[in-house]
Order: sequence, then C-alpha cells, then structure tokens
Amino acid sequence: MTIGRSEMSSNIEDELRSVFEVGSDFVQPPPALADRARRAARRRRRRITAAPAAVAACALIATGGALIALPHRPVPPFTDNQLLGRVVLTYTHGEEPVALLADGKYLYSETAVYTKSGNQVGPMTLAAYSRLTGKLVGETTIPNGHLGTPMLGPGSSVWMATGSLTSDGPVRLWLYSPDLRLRTKGPPVQSTFMLPVSATTALVPVARGLLQVHMKPPGEIGYTEHLESGTSLGRGISVMGTGWAVELDGRVAVDLPDSSNYDYHVEIAGQPSIRYGDQNIPQAAAVAGNSLWFAEGYRSPLVELNGDLQPTTPGFVTADPVLKKVVDVFSAGGTIWVTTLNARHPLVCFATDSQDGPVVTLPLHGFVMDLAAEGRTVYIESSRTQLGNPRTITSYPVPAACR
Repeated sequence: MTIGRSEMSSNIEDELRSVFEVGSDFVQPPPALADRARRAARRRRRRITAAPAAVAACALIATGGALIALPHRPVPPFTDNQLLGRVVLTYTHGEEPVALLADGKYLYSETAVYTKSGNQVGPMTLAAYSRLTGKLVGETTIPNGHLGTPMLGPGSSVWMATGSLTSDGPVRLWLYSPDLRLRTKGPPVQSTFMLPVSATTALVPVARGLLQVHMKPPGEIGYTEHLESGTSLGRGISVMGTGWAVELDGRVAVDLPDSSNYDYHVEIAGQPSIRYGDQNIPQAAAVAGNSLWFAEGYRSPLVELNGDLQPTTPGFVTADPVLKKVVDVFSAGGTIWVTTLNARHPLVCFATDSQDGPVVTLPLHGFVMDLAAEGRTVYIESSRTQLGNPRTITSYPVPAACR
C-alpha cells in the first residue's frame, strides 16, 4: 500500500533557534532507574504507533469526556521565544506523566497517580494546555481499569483507544477534537496500535493486514472500516503486543512480535519478507523524511534505515560513542532526538539531513523520561531524583545546530 505525502504530513514547523552545547554533570543513574525511564518514555504514542516500549502488552488509548481539575501547575505564559529552561508543568509525588505530546496550539499531558507501592489510584487523565498561554484548555478521563495513550495525527487530530487492564479483548478507537471537548466513537479492533493517516482516517494492523478506519469528525456519530488489499503482515505474528506502525517512504512499516509476543522485528506491510531486527522487546524508532532511525534493543547503537529497511547510517552517527547506547529516539521538525543513560549526555540532537553532525548535548540537570517537540520548542519531562518523582515539564528552544 502506498500513502501520499500530503496525507501523511504532521504539520510540524522546521524553524529552529539558539545554538548551545553544554555537557551535563550529574550522577549516572542505576540500572533500575534505566528500566523505569524506558517504560515512561514508551507509554506515549509508541504504544499505539511509532516506536517501541518495554512495557505491558495490552496498551491503549482514551475514552471519557468529563472535564475535571488536576493538580498540575502550569506556569503561564510561555512561548517559543522564552529563555532556556522555562518550567511549564510540575507534578506532585505519586503523579506520573504517561504521555507527553505537542502539536500546533496545544501541549498534551496524560497522567496517572500511583501509591508508594506502585498501585494506580483512580483513572488516567489527559489534559490539553495552550502553548501560548499555558492555561488548561480541555481535559478527559479514562475509565478505571483501562489503559490509555493518546496519538496525534494530521490536521491536529487526537486519536485514542482504550483497552482493559485485565483483558486481552478488543480495543476501542476514539477521535477527539484538538481541545478534547468533542469526540467520536470508533469500532472495537483486535490490535493494540494504529497509524493515523489523515484527520479522520487511521490504519490499524490486524491479523489479516491493515484495517482502514474512517471516522466521522469529532462530535458526530459514525465510522466505516475495510481491509486494505495487498497489506498482509505474514504468518506467525501478533498484533496484540506492544508494537508500532509508521509511514516510511510511502509505505507502512510495522514493528511486530511473533505469535508468542517475542521476536520483535520491523517489516513492510504487504511485503513481510522485507524485515529488519530481532529482539524480545519493541525497538526504539522514529521516522524523519524517508528514513527510519532505529535502535535494535535497549541501549543499542543508533542506525538509519531506508524505505527498504537497509542501513544507511551516516559516519558521524556510527562514530559517536554517545549514540552507541540509545534508550529512545524521537523526531520532529527536521530534528532527531536521542535519550541515553550517559550521565553527561542524557539528551542529544542532530539535524536529520546532516551528513557530518554536529551532535548537540542539551544542558539538562536530571533524568530524561519523555519529550515532545513543536515549532522552535522542545518540551522535556524530567526528574532530579532517582525514583523519578516529582516530575517537571520544561521547555527549551531547539538548538539551531539541530535543524
């Protein structure tokens, strides 16, 4: 199946500013924290689409509609032209951000509350904040006993799905307005991830191939679905694991496990013989242009794959020791972001079209859990403590060298 470029556009600006390159100087995190940081980074869009996670197998995304107050403390106003390191949101002890996303006018934060023993208290909540004023714009909750993770699609669409914490049954799809005030209910599907391809259409990997789901706009009722021809994923695979799907050079690349939810590998829908990787956990990955930036396994070297899943990694990436032990990979607006467990280089970036670097270290003081980038700003979720609490979301200008 081929997807048009305009249909897949994510509307992310490529205007960057501010050069800086400073090494961080804090304590190397212990292995236990490394696992926690990886789980936190995975509990965002990747559980449903682009990029992996060493997390639970039944993931999914949000229902609900009631607006309620959260203990988050936004600090208005904040803009793309602010000084470095402006705190945007803070979280109390026990609050754990599950997803962080940014698109157009809004910054989205999904949050769960846990006891000291690790038990979740109450439902997860997804909130939308104005990127211009920092004010809470909309909020929705996920019913108790369900997992939820939001996904952003073209046209500032917000896609969701919900799945039970205790059941491997069908996942329910939802489509929300950007401010989260309107929603449309979609079909139940036997899959745990999806790929939005337009403001109202998503592709869902199912056992027989890619299921196209077309939803009515948020606030309206109705949907249609049909199986796309020529999108087979092959035999002996599972679509109920913690995989992902991305558009890659006009085709759909899917990270899938085998039928036992092991042996994660990337393959091309409709051409399952084109594949790369072999790991027991989903791999970290992000798409930029016609390339898939990929780390096969936890703390593995960063590689660049073309549309046929062949390595095309630039020499400066291969030679950089910081990029040999990657925890997570993100892309936005012509920039590749990489998190590591290197105490002096926990977060680095470089330009997607660069053939010689540089690789820039951001001047952070804490442990990076997640990030989202939009326009000239990157929003970083971090914690100064080894236990990951309390958390803060801090905004930084994107380094100009990372264009």
